[in-house]
Amino acid sequence: MSNAKSLSPHRLVVALGELTISETNVRKASPRFIESLAASILAKGLLQNLVVIPSSKEGVAKYEVSAGGRRYLAMMLLVETGKITLDYAVPVLLDTSDNATVTSLTENFHREDLHPIDEFRSFSTMKENGLSVDDIALWFGISNQAVIQRLALGAAAPELHDECLEGSMSLEQLKILCQLESHERQKAVWFNAPDEWSRRPDRLRNKIRGEVAVVTVSHKLVKFVGIETYLENGGAVIHDLFEPDTESVIANPELLHSLAVSKLTAMAEGLGWSWAEIALERDWERLHGFKRVYRTNRDLTESEEATAELWNTRQSELEELLQTVESGSDEESSFSDEYDELNKVMTAFEEQLLEWGDVKNIGGVYAYVETTGKAAFEEGLIRKEDFAKLRGGADAKAEKEEGLTPETGISASLKEYLASVRASVVQAEIVKNPRVGVVLLCHQLVMNTFFKPWLTPYKYLDVTLNTHTDALSKHGLEDLPSSEYLMALHDKLQGSLPNEEDLLSFILELSNEELQGLTAYCVSYSLRLHLLGKEADSRYADLVNLLGVDVSSYWKPTTENYFMRLKKSQIINSLVGAGVDVEGLNESMKKGELAARAGDLIQSFPNWLPEELSMV
Repeated sequence: MSNAKSLSPHRLVVALGELTISETNVRKASPRFIESLAASILAKGLLQNLVVIPSSKEGVAKYEVSAGGRRYLAMMLLVETGKITLDYAVPVLLDTSDNATVTSLTENFHREDLHPIDEFRSFSTMKENGLSVDDIALWFGISNQAVIQRLALGAAAPELHDECLEGSMSLEQLKILCQLESHERQKAVWFNAPDEWSRRPDRLRNKIRGEVAVVTVSHKLVKFVGIETYLENGGAVIHDLFEPDTESVIANPELLHSLAVSKLTAMAEGLGWSWAEIALERDWERLHGFKRVYRTNRDLTESEEATAELWNTRQSELEELLQTVESGSDEESSFSDEYDELNKVMTAFEEQLLEWGDVKNIGGVYAYVETTGKAAFEEGLIRKEDFAKLRGGADAKAEKEEGLTPETGISASLKEYLASVRASVVQAEIVKNPRVGVVLLCHQLVMNTFFKPWLTPYKYLDVTLNTHTDALSKHGLEDLPSSEYLMALHDKLQGSLPNEEDLLSFILELSNEELQGLTAYCVSYSLRLHLLGKEADSRYADLVNLLGVDVSSYWKPTTENYFMRLKKSQIINSLVGAGVDVEGLNESMKKGELAARAGDLIQSFPNWLPEELSMV
């Protein structure tokens, strides 16, 4: 409102020869229909006054026309044709304010024939003259967002404005080019386009996406680094002024990448390995090039042994008490809470007993960022050239040749159970590594297209995506961490899907990460690893190596799930194969007692797996 009060026009009548066009006149587009306007003025006179300001051009004219430029040009055309002279009397309003540009634009703002480029340039001039976005928006009765958009278009390369004025470029094309901040890049994209087809809005938009690194604010690296940290280090965010529903984009992806590498490097080096390899994306082919070792249990101190004995005794007492107290009683609740808390304490205790030992002096860690934005570390990796040092070279080979091989011939039901376990484990890992799922799907599609899939043993999937859920569920895998993970994800995905009618549109709108994740989840359900036979065994080994999965983190042999399902001779041979001292164990023992002892002894070897799960 302050701008309106500052205007102080005075009515005057001046000779046409005392006038010239002012630089503040917003209408810079080539005037049209001057001849018809000149004829109207000659016939009816000048029906509307011009707006003028005192001239700053010495010796040229006394006043400059800031509004009414087309009428001035029409009268000058009449002078050129001899219809009137420079003495022609012209009614004017003398504007002595500092806002001549505002006055000019106000007069023309609501006229259909004001070219948008004139408008954009004038908004920029007003901003340069000290008016705020709020002031401009208030003056013209438009939103702040509309002002910001006009200012952005007004800041485009002048050569692009000229293209619009000449009709060679549309406003839509100008808006797309304004996503590039550099005038040089704007001009290069436009003027280097080989043909008009390349200048179509959709082609320009594709070209711009190649010029600007498309890293949105929801990208995993933004989550990992933190948007605040990125901004504090000089980063910026690009908001699409003309498509407000479009997700904002990181303006400095190189800075974001550098911050992510620095943070991840510090975290990886803090783990104490002899080397650390940083890769923001998990490269399963690279991981496949390493050997892998696992932590082992250290010996307990006397104090720890005493503490563990107390915990075990109390745990047994609680198990007995929970069987005797009334269901739903306060006592049951109290004992149950104590039992759960004791389990947590014992689990944490067992975890801290696992140590890497001297392997840290030669091994390393591979660090990357998960799709959720969390850091992930693959520890215990050994370069192939260092593996011989770790294993003691030939001694390790001799030790392997002297070791006992577990007896074969376990029951068919146990074989099926273990095959289902491995299928569940690999399925969960594929969902966590969606690229692998997409690669497997692509592999099977290529096999079907270019080869004879019914003749090849290299078949990982049923390409029709026949699910094998029933085959796995009959073995009671609900408590496996992999199964729990998959069931939770199933419920989440199912809750996000629309009805069948809208499904295609829904999938088309998914981001690349979402599309890969959904594809990998569906692909994982057609895994054939629950089947028995050498071909399934080989395919399982392929995928475990490819995924770099530690199967023992998902499943461990216990008395119930493994040893009770073996013959007594097989129990002993399994322990021998795991490296367990079997002194005092023999086949004359009752099977239940032998299986229970085996379940206890195998806990000292937390990474041991039956042959059906360890064939890597």
